[in-house]
Amino acid sequence: MQFKKEYRQLLLFLFILWLFLSAGLPCTTHGWDTTCWADWAFYIQTHGLRNAYGFPGLNYNPVVLYLLRFFCFFHTTPQETYLNIRHFRVIILLFDMATAALIGYYLLRKNMNPFVVVFLAISPVFLYNTYNWGQVDVIPSLFMLAAFICVFYKKPVLACIMILISLNTKLQAIAVLPVFGLIMLPEVFKRPSLLWKIPLAMVCTEILIIMPFLLAGQASRIWQVNLDSVGYFPRISMNAFNIWTLITDLNPDDLMQSNDSQIVHGLSYKTWGTIMYLASVVLAIIPVAATVFKDIRYRRPLKERSEELYLLAASAALISFFYFNTQMHERYTHPAMPFLALLALWRKEYVAFICFSIAYFLNMENVLKAIGFANYRMAYLHYQTAAVLFGLLLIYLLFRMYTIAFRSEPNSTSKPVESVVV
Repeated sequence: MQFKKEYRQLLLFLFILWLFLSAGLPCTTHGWDTTCWADWAFYIQTHGLRNAYGFPGLNYNPVVLYLLRFFCFFHTTPQETYLNIRHFRVIILLFDMATAALIGYYLLRKNMNPFVVVFLAISPVFLYNTYNWGQVDVIPSLFMLAAFICVFYKKPVLACIMILISLNTKLQAIAVLPVFGLIMLPEVFKRPSLLWKIPLAMVCTEILIIMPFLLAGQASRIWQVNLDSVGYFPRISMNAFNIWTLITDLNPDDLMQSNDSQIVHGLSYKTWGTIMYLASVVLAIIPVAATVFKDIRYRRPLKERSEELYLLAASAALISFFYFNTQMHERYTHPAMPFLALLALWRKEYVAFICFSIAYFLNMENVLKAIGFANYRMAYLHYQTAAVLFGLLLIYLLFRMYTIAFRSEPNSTSKPVESVVV
């Protein structure tokens, strides 16, 4: 496909937008997260990237540490790095722009005007996590979406590498693995050689990612960081406006003080959350599994309706992870945003994206209070409003998935058709 003029113009616009946003960074960030970046960057510049996991309490995966090391290159001393850490967002904003560019590329492949993605790129809700909060959730989100698009365009090895990079940024990417694993099956059945190519590529990529820490004898710390992430904050909710704000009598502050090991109706809150989450994931993967197995049985090429189904399923899986599990932070729905944005721009799923945007903004703003509303307990800003919207969105996504997967198709049982591998 030729690199069309419209896409070049889009990339130029996104670059100019990045420069504009970088020049006007607000002072507001989340204090705790920004302090962590500052402490870790100071330590990395002082002791070297390879020794980063020697810092007590460092609990992030390697990709973020690489970016902090890159940020250090622009400052001559660790003290200067520490004082200017709010500009770390300039680097993270590149991934916001890259997300918009990726969605624009997908739309271009669908013979649509990629410039419509500008509406996403300038959206305050889309930028809130990076621009106001100062977090890095956009990075694993970008690589998750890239992985799905790679599957759609028959690049399964690259897709698995994208997922691996996402996991090496934040472990929360694990939430999308059930859907991703299923949609990979048709490619594996068509090309059995992928059974050795994919593991080889992933092992090589992982070795490259952890190489500095491996040489310093700190690779085991990466494993420990991921093990410890489960139960790191053993609370019912860490400011996540999810189902627990609706089915308990506790407000978000109380939920943050309540241990999720407490027993209710014979089981702990954590166990109940896991049960509800697994049930929701099963509901989400049933239509995906049905579609995938039909594609394998009849050797059908991937259809647009299947791509839409898989994007919906990824969104549902990511929101379910946030909505039912305990220990969830307010930011953990962010990975669903690019999936829902793509569906809105491509398949006109505006209802889902608007519903998500409102709920996401309410959750984030109630915690950060960057705008500074006079009363955050008013009905339209209330935490339970966000929780209800997330719940309705999840129901809507499941409804759309079952409608797409089990809607009758003409000639759906016709004789097998050989697919063409590009």
